[in-house]
Parts: sequence; structure tokens; C-alpha cells
Amino acid sequence: PLGGGRSWQQLLHSGQRALPQPALLLGPVTRGFQRGRRLGFPTANLASDALVDADRLPSHGVYCGRAVLLDEAAAEAGSLRSYRFTGPSLPAILSWGSNPQFGLDKALFEVHIIHWPASQPAEFYGRTLACLVTHYLRDEARFPGGIDQLTEAIRLDLLVAKALLGPLADAQDRQLKDRLVRLETAAASKL
Repeated sequence: PLGGGRSWQQLLHSGQRALPQPALLLGPVTRGFQRGRRLGFPTANLASDALVDADRLPSHGVYCGRAVLLDEAAAEAGSLRSYRFTGPSLPAILSWGSNPQFGLDKALFEVHIIHWPASQPAEFYGRTLACLVTHYLRDEARFPGGIDQLTEAIRLDLLVAKALLGPLADAQDRQLKDRLVRLETAAASKL
């Protein structure tokens, strides 16, 4: 227990909140260290420069939102205008930072897509992922209880994310699609 008799689990998400404006991540999935997969939470890793809206994420931490893979052929064409969803967006949790539990040397995004369909390929390196980040869950942390405590924290992250995102699925799916269209329109107007 921590101050006031509250456990670390009770305090973990005490600062969670909706972001004033959702942030967009857009970029190719890169190979990581496979730690998330070994813990039971496989992640799609994106470089920090995947953050389109740099001013909308206040700090490194754990967030949630919706993610979708974009059409592979369209991504190869190099034109945002031709990006198409491969299916509906799915709820996701993501960590942005240097992962203090493992001490990475540079910050990155690690996106775990909740309810990834078993019918879909589990690996999508090089494919383009779009993620609309809508809620801040907690600070990134190094857990003194090691991997077991980290795993428990991720399970709690999932529970909180599901509760926050469930009722908003359709609206957030539309918001992600609209955000990509606005990005495409802005890019086309610069040509």
C-alpha cells in the first residue's frame, strides 16, 4: 500500500483523462525486441516521428485510442490520398517513451491492438498503421516488482481502455477516418 492506504493498482490510473484533442500516429510498423509478445501483449512499434500532432500528446506515458492497418498497396503507392482501411479500427493501448522497465535508448510508440482478429496475420512489419490517440492513462514507469508487476499494470491498462473506448467505438472510428481525410487534403493542397 502507498499513502492513505491505497495500493499501487488503485493509484495507477488516478490521473487518466481524455485528451483535449486526439493525436494522430501514422507510420510503418518496425521490428522491436518482441518483449510485448513474450508478455502476452504483442505490439506494433512505430518511430517517434509517426506522431503527426506533436503538440497534442503532453508527455511520454501510456495512452489509449483506436488503431487500424491501412491498405498495403496504397501505402506502397506513397500517396495518402489512396490509403484505405483494411477493416474497422480497433481499440488499442500504447506506450510512448523509452520504456523505463527495459531502458531503451530512444523513445518509440508501442501499440497493442486489443481484440486483434485471429483471422488476420499477427505480424505486419512494414505495413502502415494509423492510430487516433484519445486518452491519457498513466505515466510510464519502472515497476519495482519487475515483469510480474508490469504485466499486471498492462492488464489494468487494458481494462481501463476497454471501459473508456467501448461506448465511443463508432464515433472514434469516424473521427480517425475524418482525420486521415483532412491530412490527405492538406497534403494534396501543398502539391
